[in-house]
Amino acid sequence: MDHEPQFRTATPRVVRVELADLYVGGNTAAVELDGHPCDAWAQALADCLVHDHTLAGVTAEVDGCWVHFTGVRKSAEPLAPRLLALVGAAGQRVYAPQMLRSISQAAPNAAAAA
Repeated sequence: MDHEPQFRTATPRVVRVELADLYVGGNTAAVELDGHPCDAWAQALADCLVHDHTLAGVTAEVDGCWVHFTGVRKSAEPLAPRLLALVGAAGQRVYAPQMLRSISQAAPNAAAAA
């Protein structure tokens, strides 16, 4: 067990992605991060997830260095790159000015096109 203090970060990096059947039903994916994300990052991840049409209906739960995505369904698009992009977008959103965050919430497609 690691006895070093765990620092919170606003820009955690992905260590690994587990796409195996982790729970009964197999609708779960897990992402291990290199640090404990801060609360602002967790909120940014939830906001990004709401606006991602590819992952509609998926929920995320942050548990220490792990993020568990439940409700994941197989699709034509590979899932791992989508989850990596979502984690990266959450890190960028934490540092975005408040005005930009509110604009992207109001019109997510317009902010993505800019």
